[in-house]
Amino acid sequence: MRDYTIVVAATLAFTAAATCVTFAIDFSNLMSETGDQFWGDVRSDILNPICIGGPTFFYLFAKLRQLALTRKALERLAYTDSLTGIFNRRAFHNAVEPVLLADTPVAAAMMVIDIDHFKKVNDTFGHHAGDEALVAVTEAIKACLASEDVFGRIGGEEFAVFTRCATPGLAALQAEKLRAAVAASEFGMTLPDSGLSVSIGVAFSDVATSYEQLYREADACLYEAKQSGRNRVVVTFRDGHRSLDGNMSPALGVA
Repeated sequence: MRDYTIVVAATLAFTAAATCVTFAIDFSNLMSETGDQFWGDVRSDILNPICIGGPTFFYLFAKLRQLALTRKALERLAYTDSLTGIFNRRAFHNAVEPVLLADTPVAAAMMVIDIDHFKKVNDTFGHHAGDEALVAVTEAIKACLASEDVFGRIGGEEFAVFTRCATPGLAALQAEKLRAAVAASEFGMTLPDSGLSVSIGVAFSDVATSYEQLYREADACLYEAKQSGRNRVVVTFRDGHRSLDGNMSPALGVA
């Protein structure tokens, strides 16, 4: 409805402008005419722009508006994951890397998140249920994030979060909050062996680093989380990796 209103308003404005231009061009002729000839030319100066210009302007503006909406849709597709509505891999990378390579380094963490036993969801309940699981995880994580956090789906059942935080310990707390939120989320299916859960690998940096380097560190922690039982957080501290399985209190300091 809003798009139709814009097109109609633009059509009326340009038709009115065309009518005024027609009168301006024909003004000297009108001043030399009288009687029926005068009123006949006035009617022509009004009806011609309306009957010819009006439909033409409406068609042109409708097409221009359609092109603008198509362009916006394509731009959204270029940086948005179509299922979850969050950043796709490329958009996540493009949003994070400039922050990591800034002249003034920031203290930040990257969290790589993977849904546990996702293949079992698809095999047991079908791919539609798998899509529901992806959306459920997305919504659970989004509810825990601040507006400045960057959140993306970087492939299949894998997500990533980039957040600014002061210490690895605070990053661990944030990741544990995300893990717990997913575990408590509403998902319509119950898996034979476990509920919906995620494993999270966390890498922290307070110096200039590349996206690839931080991602590799977080991914290594994710691999360890998967190998050590799933449904847990593994964080890179200066003295090595530490695992949080939901029953442990994450350390707030850095050794």
